[in-house]
Amino acid sequence: RIRQVERSFADAHALPFRDASLDLVMCRTAPHHFASIPKFLSEVRRVLVNTGVFLMVDTTTSEFELPRIWHQNMEWRRDRSHVDAPPPSIWRREFVQAGFRVVEEKLTTVDMEFNDWVLRSNTAEEEIQAMRNEWRNIDAGTLTRYGVGILFHRIGTEGAIGMPWGTFFANMVGALMFGLIWAMSEERGWVSGNVRLIVLVGFMGAFTTFSTFAFDNLQMARASEWGWFGANLALTNIGGLACVYAGFRIVRVF
Repeated sequence: RIRQVERSFADAHALPFRDASLDLVMCRTAPHHFASIPKFLSEVRRVLVNTGVFLMVDTTTSEFELPRIWHQNMEWRRDRSHVDAPPPSIWRREFVQAGFRVVEEKLTTVDMEFNDWVLRSNTAEEEIQAMRNEWRNIDAGTLTRYGVGILFHRIGTEGAIGMPWGTFFANMVGALMFGLIWAMSEERGWVSGNVRLIVLVGFMGAFTTFSTFAFDNLQMARASEWGWFGANLALTNIGGLACVYAGFRIVRVF
């Protein structure tokens, strides 16, 4: 039996220890449940001596807005005690503002199965079904994009060096739909925030293919097809902007 160890149940925002009284603080997979990360970090810094060490492990999220919103929404629906899991850049900022000097960081991944993920948090069955249906939209977007590729291949516009019309079509439709859905949600309130995330991040994220767009351009450049290279680059980017704008304009007409 170890006699030098004591247990203390306390609020992470108000640690029951004296200033500069600890050499080491560790926290594992908990801050995303805390009401205020800045307050928590301030408390950790307060109780550590100047040469103290703080080790922390927690979940994080994407640096991009739409995937980040979708991820946080899913986490909260799975477990209502979830508050926020900031992206790495925000974590770095919060550490510095709390007076820490970050000497090492590492990003890792943890493989989890959906059923086990929701079982451990005792998620309500109706919420599980709703989340599962939304995740299926990603598969629907992938299959739809595959269908577009097959269609354009059959009519003889895909498969050779030249303008990749299937990819171009998918990106233009995706840009138009993005503008439509976003405007219907933000400006008209016709589409809920959840539906917007499902369509834009789930379905459209799988349907549009800018990675394929980049690969097609590389292939045209390697084949010295500079005319088609320039046309694809210009038409896709300018056309994409035009289609997003058109989506907004169409909604504003009604």
